[in-house]
Amino acid sequence: MNTDKRIRKLAFGGVFTALIAVATMFLKLPVPITSGYVHLGDGMIFAASAYLGPWGAVAGALGSALADLLGAMLIT
Repeated sequence: MNTDKRIRKLAFGGVFTALIAVATMFLKLPVPITSGYVHLGDGMIFAASAYLGPWGAVAGALGSALADLLGAMLIT
């Protein structure tokens, strides 16, 4: 793989990680029946997987974990 393509994929992975974290933390709709919520981070994970292929799963995992960690720090 060309070095330029590898750098571009790494940069887009970081951007998607940040977008997934923000979409998971701030763009959520509560679901009263399950006492949970639906968030737009799932849609961003699908977009990352469509664009990055298997590396989209890494961006999704890191973005979701980052949202959980930051959300726990903001609550306490």
